[in-house]
Amino acid sequence: MRFTREFLISALLARLFGGAAVHAAEFEVLDRFSVDGYTVLRGSADIPGGSFSVGGSTLVVKSGKVGIGTAGPIASLEIVSTDTVSTAFKVQTGSITGTEVVISTAGKVGIGTTNPGANLEVAGDIKLGYSALVCASNIAGTLRWYVGHISVCNGTDWRQLDNQPPPTVVSLIPGSGINSGGTAITISGSGFNLGLAVLIGGTAATVTTVAGSQITATTPPGSAGEKVVEIVNPDGQNCRTTFAYNPPPTIETVTPVSGPQGTVITITGTGFLSGVGLAVDVGGVSATGITWNSATQITATTPASTTSVAKDVKVTHPETGSATKSAGFTYRVYATGGTVTTAVAGYRIHTFLSNSTFEVATGGTVEYLVVGGGGSGGDDISGGGGGGGFLTGTTSVTVQSYTITIGAGGAATTGTESTGLGNNGNPSSFNSITALGGGAGGGEGQSTGATGASGGGGGYSAGSGGSGTQGYGGGNCVGGVAGGGGGAGGAGTNGATPNGGKGGPGLLSTIDGNSYYYAGGGGGSGWTVTDYGGNGGTGGGGGAGGVNQTYKNPGSGNTQGRNNGLNGNIGANGKGGNAGANTGGGGGGAGETNTGYQSTSGAGGSGIVIIRYQN
Repeated sequence: MRFTREFLISALLARLFGGAAVHAAEFEVLDRFSVDGYTVLRGSADIPGGSFSVGGSTLVVKSGKVGIGTAGPIASLEIVSTDTVSTAFKVQTGSITGTEVVISTAGKVGIGTTNPGANLEVAGDIKLGYSALVCASNIAGTLRWYVGHISVCNGTDWRQLDNQPPPTVVSLIPGSGINSGGTAITISGSGFNLGLAVLIGGTAATVTTVAGSQITATTPPGSAGEKVVEIVNPDGQNCRTTFAYNPPPTIETVTPVSGPQGTVITITGTGFLSGVGLAVDVGGVSATGITWNSATQITATTPASTTSVAKDVKVTHPETGSATKSAGFTYRVYATGGTVTTAVAGYRIHTFLSNSTFEVATGGTVEYLVVGGGGSGGDDISGGGGGGGFLTGTTSVTVQSYTITIGAGGAATTGTESTGLGNNGNPSSFNSITALGGGAGGGEGQSTGATGASGGGGGYSAGSGGSGTQGYGGGNCVGGVAGGGGGAGGAGTNGATPNGGKGGPGLLSTIDGNSYYYAGGGGGSGWTVTDYGGNGGTGGGGGAGGVNQTYKNPGSGNTQGRNNGLNGNIGANGKGGNAGANTGGGGGGAGETNTGYQSTSGAGGSGIVIIRYQN
């Protein structure tokens, strides 16, 4: 059966618009044909004029797009509701009261309900289909029915939602930690679901990450001892394991309590745990050579320190925490240089007999003895040489290299009647501390003794003694008998017939554990055949020279210095005695030879530097 074009259009519009009468003259449709009462338009046909409307723009077709309630559709089908009710679009099946699909004006979809309150509301059953999709981030949140179970994609894995197996624990690492909490733990196993809780001893841990087979978390604080760890999934299924809170360590003693850097210390206490992470530091600097001996003892080697002060000693382990011994170890000065001894209990001693350096690795306060070189005696009826300077005390040192200078003693002389004065000693020094050399003794050509740390004795006829700047002056020559050189501990005596003057005494030092005198003066010589040579002063002064060969009465060298002074000679040479090396003593004055000529004076002793500090 074939219908006319006008009838078909009228019937179609009447059907679309509730039977309202439409006159075919109002529009024209091209490229259509009818089959069994339906009009079919060719899909590619364009509508002349770009659109047509029916019933006041209720239906618009424009450029192949259909609009309902809009004159300018921008989608293949665009529906704009102007109803006062909430429904924008409705599909109804069966009777008017049957199942409906509704899109509300708020954009919410309802199935079986006319007023959906959610983005999708279904009043009835939902059936999920089978899906073999690989779970990835682009389908996160997707549900599926798969191998008899409902699963959800979390962006990485499909997680079964129904009838899940309970979680299981394979391991918890580490198995112990500090009781203040904060230990990072990793729990491995299976069946771990998002939203689970980890309880340690009933207290919730902080869960960081959850995957199907692994949990990372941080322990809460807890009391010492083993605790039950419970992993609880959101559905209530759980599994258990254990975690131990270790008691914190304690430090009772550190021995020795002091020493230089590199000292091996023994730490005793409780709760010392062995293994990776055990650390000891002294003053915040890591110790070396750490050895765990037992739960109550650790040994370690102290690190370097620039200052000699008390430092805290700290023991740390990641599974127990830390313990600190306040001021547990006191650093002592540590240095190298010279001859090092520890003969005196509790002290480290550096002795310098020649020029060198004192290398300080740990600074602090040190004790020192600095002695200058002694002066030599004069020649030909001459005074004794003065002792070198004697300086002792304490000084601070820092981490650096210090130059040590050891003053040489005044050299012996054999002069003439116009040049009889001996030679002054040379200074010794350390850290801006300088001990001057001793003054030379006077002789026949120049009878007045020289000024020095201690003055030289006066020589020939009536020469006067030299003055001392760090010690005492020399004695005068009286009646042709020469004066003794001054010492660090007292003045040289005047010559007094028939004896030459004695050298002034030196000073005692026990800094290196020995009782030695340093910086004594040299003895003066006699003149006539009935005179005697003067003795060297206490502390290494050389003996005075003898007179001529008729009498055998030279002065004696002192034997209480670090090295003994020599006696003066008689007979053919009348030579003065040398002071002992590294005593700072003055040399003895010279007499005359048996032919009446000038003899050789005694040489002054070289100086010394000794440094000591608590070891």
